[in-house]
Amino acid sequence: MAESAFWYQMVKWAGGLYLLFLGARLLMAGVKLSGVQQDLQMTPGWKLFFNTYLVTAPNPKGIVFFVAFLPLFIDSSSNVIQQLWFLAITFVALATLNATLYVIFAGKARRLLSPPQTRRNFDFAGGSMLFCSRSMGVIC
Repeated sequence: MAESAFWYQMVKWAGGLYLLFLGARLLMAGVKLSGVQQDLQMTPGWKLFFNTYLVTAPNPKGIVFFVAFLPLFIDSSSNVIQQLWFLAITFVALATLNATLYVIFAGKARRLLSPPQTRRNFDFAGGSMLFCSRSMGVIC
């Protein structure tokens, strides 16, 4: 980490600026009836996957987790590569289960969250939290 501190800070600041952008966009998003109808249309799966990957993959918290936490479970006297693969596959399987449960929950909650006033309130609350927490340095 000490050798890559500069790049870690760059990724951290880029992520922080992205959160500010998302927060500002949510704060300025007015909910129009046509926008709600358009949002309810199905988004292609590849687009959802790509957007999720863009948010998740460069997250420095995940990188720090793997660098700091996984070596604790590695026995250096055994095959290290095999152990890393096992841990990675286990992590991906559990992350997939977690994401699937979120999708199921989101599908059930969609009916409750789709009215325009509810969406406006969530946009305002979410945008405020993203914008304020990033500007105060809480997220990073």
